[in-house]
Amino acid sequence: MTTETVSTSELQTSDTDNASSPSPLPNGPASLESSSKAGLWSTKGRIGRVRYFNRVTLPSLIVNAISAVLFYYSLTAAPAAAETAATTLTISQLILAIPLTIFALIQGKRRLNDQNRSGWLQLLFLIPLAGLVPVIMMTFIRGTEGDNRLGAQPAPPTSNDKTLFWTLIGLVVAACVALVALTP
Repeated sequence: MTTETVSTSELQTSDTDNASSPSPLPNGPASLESSSKAGLWSTKGRIGRVRYFNRVTLPSLIVNAISAVLFYYSLTAAPAAAETAATTLTISQLILAIPLTIFALIQGKRRLNDQNRSGWLQLLFLIPLAGLVPVIMMTFIRGTEGDNRLGAQPAPPTSNDKTLFWTLIGLVVAACVALVALTP
């Protein structure tokens, strides 16, 4: 009889403990914590417009700067070195473009999750002109307020995020102006 009383009280305390523990449901506290702590390569969670722009633009600028230096070197080098530089440029673009594309797709999925949309919408990139739709959506449309079915609301951008955003805008504009100025 005492054994039954103990096991019944243990059941009651374990039920109470389970009620306060994170729930395994998709919109429960466990998923909200994991989505806010998701890493850069994680497909879980949501990110806002500023973080999306920063995460996609900064690596793109770095890869394009490397490509521009190699391209300039291949144009100005001696003919024997130009062929080697052109080969290096092609190989480096292939090596850098694959992870950059995967990373941009992951960040795009998380950005679309912020708008309570599926990441599969990025398949529109494969259709000429229709690919502008997800670009406009990810860049200009605000995410849903509060938590949605795909995760917790992302934290607002920090002052460092905003500073990086405006710095990247300036670099993109400067790169476009330099490109136009260098074009004959």
